Amino acid sequence: GKGYPYYVRLNCKIIGKNIFLNKKTIAKDILEYTESNNLNVINVNQGYTGCSICVVNESAIITDDESIFTAAQNFLNDVLLISKGSIRLNGYNYGFIGGCCGKIDKDKIAFNGEISSHSECNKIIDFLNRNNVKFVELCKGRLTDIGGILPIYEYI
Repeated sequence: GKGYPYYVRLNCKIIGKNIFLNKKTIAKDILEYTESNNLNVINVNQGYTGCSICVVNESAIITDDESIFTAAQNFLNDVLLISKGSIRLNGYNYGFIGGCCGKIDKDKIAFNGEISSHSECNKIIDFLNRNNVKFVELCKGRLTDIGGILPIYEYI
């Protein structure tokens, strides 16, 4: 379908045995998957759930959404809430933290842009350091939401 909520039918984030999603907007197939894989469903108000979460590790995330922040504190060890507005998304007022980054290794996150362009860059860097996660910046300039970064090959 066109428009919201059709754009977010697959927008969720699995973190360990937890899955963060909005039950009002998520596809029925995702809910069936959660049941058959014994995932703990954490319902939040944000339809763009996956876009709003930067997974640092299985017990730590960064988010710019209040409902995700509040819910995650009950299930994860370390949660950082950052402000909205410092991430660019072409055609919109702002982008999301999860849309400008992605894990590329067990202890490394890639960012599309420079962390220093975020108004709370020091909080983000301190949080990553506290969780023993390094970061790489894939390009110069402002952090830009590109829908997320997914590795297509992982060498083990």
